[in-house]
Amino acid sequence: MMAAGYLSLAVVLAVTLNHANRWLRAAGTAVVALGLAMIVLSILLADFDGTFAARTDAAAPLDRIKPFVLNAQALVAGAAVPFLLWAAWKQMRRTASAPPLRNGAARFGLLSRYAHWITATLMLCSLPMGLFLSVLPGGSPERADFLAAHQSMGLTLVIVVVLRIAVLLTTPAPGLPQALQPWERRVARTLHGLLYGLIVAFPVSGLLMSAYQGEDVWFYGWHLPQVVTPDVNRVATWAAMHGWLLPALFYAAILAHVGAVIKRHFADERFQDVRRMIT
Repeated sequence: MMAAGYLSLAVVLAVTLNHANRWLRAAGTAVVALGLAMIVLSILLADFDGTFAARTDAAAPLDRIKPFVLNAQALVAGAAVPFLLWAAWKQMRRTASAPPLRNGAARFGLLSRYAHWITATLMLCSLPMGLFLSVLPGGSPERADFLAAHQSMGLTLVIVVVLRIAVLLTTPAPGLPQALQPWERRVARTLHGLLYGLIVAFPVSGLLMSAYQGEDVWFYGWHLPQVVTPDVNRVATWAAMHGWLLPALFYAAILAHVGAVIKRHFADERFQDVRRMIT
């Protein structure tokens, strides 16, 4: 099953990226690079086999830019591949020790790290999959499989985020680095809260959109009961949230998050900041 494969990949990456063995860490990083390369390849295939062209002509005006968004993601992913391969090579040269399960004063524990990387992997897979779903013709034979996988991954994200919050309530996160300016601390806290909210809002809005459309909702092969009565008048609202408002906010938030990580690691040379969440 497609969703189970993505979940297995997420778990493997979470474990390997935080393993004390440098060869496993390097292998995990290389697998990330391979996964991004596969995403790039799938988008390029859709460009050249006519999938995007066939949908663009009949799509709503706003939906016509989605193939361009997917190709922009492919460019970013393609640029990240050589960087990750370089990072894998660096991992093979650096020794490290695995953290304990619980969060400490200086770095996150394994439970928080696993939840973080499982969430990141599922989100990075769900976003292009959701865009790809929206440009597939309604009668495409593969659409049902992609939709079921997308729904399963969305529900998994909600569960993982709830578990991560439970972990943080029982074992508080390490404090923000002392080197941060007061405004950076405020931005960091706001950004983290926004990302948590968006990661939950994404699947909830998508599932409500499917439910109001009368579509089946699946969770790893289990057909879930309808929680709302289908209502075409409400579909547009949830579709706008799931397809446009939330993605725009998420892209802005994740760019800010990744940008801050890159700045601290490469510009400020605060290497331990990044290693709070990766071994």
